[in-house]
Amino acid sequence: MKIRTKIILTFGVILAVMFGSGTYMYVQMLAMKASYKEIIEEEKLLTDLREMQFIMTGRNNDERAYMLTGDEEFRMELKDKAAKVDSLFAKMNSSLEASHHREEMEEAKRLYKSFLESSDKAVEAMDNGLREEAIAHHFGQERQSRKALDSVVSRLVEEVRNEIEADQKELAENEGISAIIQLFFNVVG
Repeated sequence: MKIRTKIILTFGVILAVMFGSGTYMYVQMLAMKASYKEIIEEEKLLTDLREMQFIMTGRNNDERAYMLTGDEEFRMELKDKAAKVDSLFAKMNSSLEASHHREEMEEAKRLYKSFLESSDKAVEAMDNGLREEAIAHHFGQERQSRKALDSVVSRLVEEVRNEIEADQKELAENEGISAIIQLFFNVVG
């Protein structure tokens, strides 16, 4: 084989390897971009879930304050916080169209409705002057509903947090592989 043929073949192999690595890098870049988007969506979901937990805790405290004081300000806070939780559920449902968390969110919604019904009964009993019944209801059925709801939401928070960690680990590995390949071709090039 002539030198010229060897040079042309070597050049062709180098071009093929560079083209292949460029294609690989492009595919890796698209995968990394998709991973970043997924992490961002999961972070938003995690933030919304935590916010919902805080609002529910605040709502529970406002209900207790209303039962202790009878102050209408706390009753208004109950309505405001219920509206905030409803808007969070709507926001999370729109971002979970094809998510595997859909089932758990449906369960959380069902438990939330049960909690609201129990809460409304306690507030109604308080409005009718049945303070003991309101307190019994608040610390009975309503508390059970709230604990069940908190359990589901806490489980969701933990699942999403674990998914974020797994995605970040995978992303870091992909970035490392891409950096090594890029470094190799910078040295070769």
